[in-house]
Amino acid sequence: WVNSSNITQVSATGFYITSGELSSVKLTKYYEPQTQPTITASSLTLNLNNSQTFNVTLDSNVTSITIQNAVNADGITQGFTLAITYDSTARTISWPALIKWPGGTAPVLTNTNNKIDIFSFVTLNKGSSWLGFISGQNYSA
Repeated sequence: WVNSSNITQVSATGFYITSGELSSVKLTKYYEPQTQPTITASSLTLNLNNSQTFNVTLDSNVTSITIQNAVNADGITQGFTLAITYDSTARTISWPALIKWPGGTAPVLTNTNNKIDIFSFVTLNKGSSWLGFISGQNYSA
């Protein structure tokens, strides 16, 4: 059941809900938009208003990662996925302190031309910190 006052757009491709709750929903087809943010001046910005899946070509070192627009509500868990495709030069990522890795150690990057590493992140505290984990590494592009 969806309150029609919350539906902001209906089109041939679906409808958009601005607020409210769906329950007991059967999805027969599910997909998420993917964005491809670029690294600018060694900074990478991941805007969660744009998508929850980011596909980044690591074409320079990253010294700063900003995660924007986490849901600011109690009792909400939010996650996102970051796929990194490497170019022909070994690169580094300086993960921000708000990303917490198992055992306190960030993963070793594959850093091989045209290989892909996939990382997932989840927050339990409105984006104050993110738990990071390796979803898979060294995939062929």
